[in-house]
Amino acid sequence: MLLFFLYCPNSYYGRDCIHRCSCQNGGICDSRDGHCFCLSGFTGSRCESSCPESTFGHMCLQKCQCTGDNICHPRTGECNSLSCNGDSKCLVEQQRKKSLISSCPEGYYSPPNCRQKCMCMNNAQCEPLSGRCLCHSGHAGRYCERSCERGWYGPGCIHRCNCHHGATCDGRTGACLCGMGITGKLCDQECPEGTFGRNCSEICQCKNGAQCNKNTGCCACSIGYYGSTCQFDCRPLTYGYYCSHTCNCSTETSDGCDSKTGKCQCKLGFHGDRCEITCPTGQWGYECLNKCDCNGNSCNSQTGICECPAGRTGVRCEEDCPPNTYGIGCKPCSCQSFQLCDVVTGECKCPSGWKGDACQFPLTANGPDMPDRGDMYKKDT
Repeated sequence: MLLFFLYCPNSYYGRDCIHRCSCQNGGICDSRDGHCFCLSGFTGSRCESSCPESTFGHMCLQKCQCTGDNICHPRTGECNSLSCNGDSKCLVEQQRKKSLISSCPEGYYSPPNCRQKCMCMNNAQCEPLSGRCLCHSGHAGRYCERSCERGWYGPGCIHRCNCHHGATCDGRTGACLCGMGITGKLCDQECPEGTFGRNCSEICQCKNGAQCNKNTGCCACSIGYYGSTCQFDCRPLTYGYYCSHTCNCSTETSDGCDSKTGKCQCKLGFHGDRCEITCPTGQWGYECLNKCDCNGNSCNSQTGICECPAGRTGVRCEEDCPPNTYGIGCKPCSCQSFQLCDVVTGECKCPSGWKGDACQFPLTANGPDMPDRGDMYKKDT
């Protein structure tokens, strides 16, 4: 972190020292955030008030020990033990004691000469009579030279932090400083779902059900996904955690495998661990789970369309071929008679007096030049 706040002139604080301090009664301004460090005997956010009655000293934390009508000095705690009752000499002596306490200039102690130089550090105040250093919150030591050790805070570092999950606290205020993945006033709560980082201030970017690391925000992908935010499905023929496994499937008869389990996804008409087996006769479709409905005939293993035998037709092969057609698919017959052909073989059934594969020759005809049936009916020209 850049220490841009360490060298502000007196009475200024903050980035580039553009903010003016508001401390009163000699209070010293923290150049980082403008916090006022009050002189002994004063309190308030701006050191604007004297210590409340019966308290004195640094941050008004000490209790006066004076009795009766005696009043303690808000800075030193010294009791006004003189009951003057209007006596002029008594009043003079009382005033002399008060002036001794406040007569030394800042940075010196031991009135009335005030020649002893205070050795206090970190903006600590010097007790005017003894020179004892009065540490501000966050510091300790004879000269207030030490910052509070981890786990302690307050003036003289006498208070123990109450933070959970190993978090430390601000040496000055005791406020818990949560680590990564933890939040709450006492750092006692994990980051809510979808957040991570210090004080849970970052938003997770994980997709497809991936787990977001509460500390770093790194995504732990669900099975079947990969990528920095688990944004990608596994590529074809890969599966598993981060798609690190290769499918063992036929590339011709499968559409790859399940990206989570690695199970081969067979094309229609195939089954088997590798989709290497064609559907048995009478079955078709996905994993060959469907049965053909073709009156005992087979069907296409992919579509289930009936594959009718020669001479049969219809959605379920329930009909004979129409007249003058035959065979698989009911092709047209080639007979030249008005009689039917065999619906299975296509063999012509010749009428009486005709012969030939297509019944094209009269029975009386002989030789290679026998006219076909049509020629018999041609007129002479």
